[in-house]
Amino acid sequence: MRERLVERERIQKGDVVRSRSGRDAGRLFWVTDVRQEMLMLCDGRMRRAEKPKAKKPKHVLWITRPPKTERVMMKLMAGEKPTNREIHGLLNLYRDGKDAEDEEGRHV
Repeated sequence: MRERLVERERIQKGDVVRSRSGRDAGRLFWVTDVRQEMLMLCDGRMRRAEKPKAKKPKHVLWITRPPKTERVMMKLMAGEKPTNREIHGLLNLYRDGKDAEDEEGRHV
């Protein structure tokens, strides 16, 4: 229980997380917002910024907080919304092959 509380407090807007459960298990997401007990997640492809997925913090694994020099983070700090392309590009930096794409950009 203590571990979950620490992890929930650590996840903030702008963080990169990996889904632990559901049909999207293993996929990377960017946290667009934190609302009460839910995280709003998008990946720029399947879950676009216009319609983020709501997921409980206990169902995701915190991966990293991107550097403030990343375009997505600069837009977030300026109060602007990053594009789906920028979000997807950011997540590609943290992929480890689990979410690989082919030449046409389809997930394999």
